[in-house]
Amino acid sequence: MYWKFDWLDDNAQEPPLEQHGRFALHRHTDESGPHLDLRLEQAGFLAGWRLASEALESTQWGISKSPHPREWLDQAQGREASGVYAWRGWDGDEGVLELYDGERTWRCRVTRLAGLSAERMGQLVESVHARGRALDELPALVEDGLTARERSVARLCALGKELDASHFEEQSWRALLAKMPLREIDRHLHGFEVRFDAKYPPQPVSLPDPLEDETEQRGRAWSILTGA
Repeated sequence: MYWKFDWLDDNAQEPPLEQHGRFALHRHTDESGPHLDLRLEQAGFLAGWRLASEALESTQWGISKSPHPREWLDQAQGREASGVYAWRGWDGDEGVLELYDGERTWRCRVTRLAGLSAERMGQLVESVHARGRALDELPALVEDGLTARERSVARLCALGKELDASHFEEQSWRALLAKMPLREIDRHLHGFEVRFDAKYPPQPVSLPDPLEDETEQRGRAWSILTGA
């Protein structure tokens, strides 16, 4: 389960008025690299998250951790901070978490995010590997794909409005294209480009020099010879 953590710019020094238990923040390193584990005391166990960074940054991502024994709260190795915590407006999916370590209070808006199924994750991994790319490149590849879609849709709509004027229903086209893969979008775009080229024939990349009469040719030749 995926979570988003938005740490609020708040340097309060007072503990929360209401306390829901103890917390501990541990620094660990595993095969995926260094990270922070935030653990919250529950009734008989610890719940918490693996935070994908080495510090409490303005915005970071996390995944839920399996329950741990309460004794982990007292584990000294790797511990960055510990103290008490409280929730504000927590409904199981979103709320503000307050952490107080005896000197200051951190405040963070915690939000549950929808995750991908194992099947979808497998399809992504297979697609990336089939193209000889690394999994670390996946965010950039997704961004490239979304950008390519946006550009193709924008170009199609611009051509449609030029060709069909007020008869072009942009919102309907955008809703239709939103459900298509990029190859289908580009197929429709090609159709609009063919129509546009038929209406406004493209100019060749290079044009021949205009023809000159004999007198003009002699004059140019004389200028070149004399430097005039």
